[in-house]
Amino acid sequence: LTHPDNGWLNLDGSEYVYCADNSVLDIEEAISIEAWIKRDRTDVNDGIINKRGNSSTANSFCFYVDSNDTLRFEYGSTGTNNYNIYTAANAITDTNWHHVVVVLNVSATTRAVLYLDNVDTALAVDQSTTNNIAVTTSNVLIGVLNESSLAAYFKGSLDEVRIYNRALSEPEVTKNYNHGL
Repeated sequence: LTHPDNGWLNLDGSEYVYCADNSVLDIEEAISIEAWIKRDRTDVNDGIINKRGNSSTANSFCFYVDSNDTLRFEYGSTGTNNYNIYTAANAITDTNWHHVVVVLNVSATTRAVLYLDNVDTALAVDQSTTNNIAVTTSNVLIGVLNESSLAAYFKGSLDEVRIYNRALSEPEVTKNYNHGL
């Protein structure tokens, strides 16, 4: 794990950042996650950020690029082990910097939106549900897909990884994108 003068995290595909659980991360209804990512490879799962624990009942959320090179957001539902999955239709097939955002509001008509470089991507998979996000004591991990198996390490660079306890508006996503690295 390096953090040179350029200021972003350079992950070699076998390391991650650990953030202990905190009640501020008990987000149930609306969440936004954003990051700047630069992958060193394609065609593999690359975990961006997750709050998935060591058991099937400890899954809050995960945001990653799947093995089809598409953005994917999953969350566990309160009181169940159901996963609610949203996958973007557009693929990230290069190793350039990209601004990626997921906005989820379970009580909104359009529950989830995935943005890739400030573009609202069409959803290839949309398992819309009004179930809240499961509140768990799982830790937050940046650069890996889940805590139980420590699989799908991110290989590349990550910057400005943020979690919001509300749904960002489209103008806010645009402002953050235009601010850039």
